[in-house]
Amino acid sequence: MNNCKYIIFMCFYVSFLLLLGCSPKDYQNVSHDDRYKLLIGAEFKTKVELLGIGVTFDANYKQHVDYVFITPEPGFTGPEVIFIKRIPKGIKFRVVGVLISNRLFNNRLFYEIKILDSKLFEEYTIIVKVFDDINNQNKGLNVEDYEYLISKV
Repeated sequence: MNNCKYIIFMCFYVSFLLLLGCSPKDYQNVSHDDRYKLLIGAEFKTKVELLGIGVTFDANYKQHVDYVFITPEPGFTGPEVIFIKRIPKGIKFRVVGVLISNRLFNNRLFYEIKILDSKLFEEYTIIVKVFDDINNQNKGLNVEDYEYLISKV
């Protein structure tokens, strides 16, 4: 019987830890870190139509946008999504910051960006998920979706 209680306890404990790793958190700005400094000022152009998804991290899902995620289709949905808008192909943007989300099983890197040739989402913090090595030719962004143009550093 003790083994059964132990197994049940461990299942609840592991579930709790997994839920901690999934909870939304603000991102830590690591732009000052030597590993990421040279990415500030990098410019890109979208190669395909993308989505801008405004999300809230409020526990009660208030209609306040914390971040706009730039992502390819199909994007994502859920109660945290405030809006979804299409971003046309050919939009240029500059990396203005590097953010990291420290989660239990998932450390993700994001670029905070500013769209250069449009006022689209200018009132929000806009982020793009880094999918690959930041030292590669496209600075970690998906080559099918983004084209690296130049670094303004």
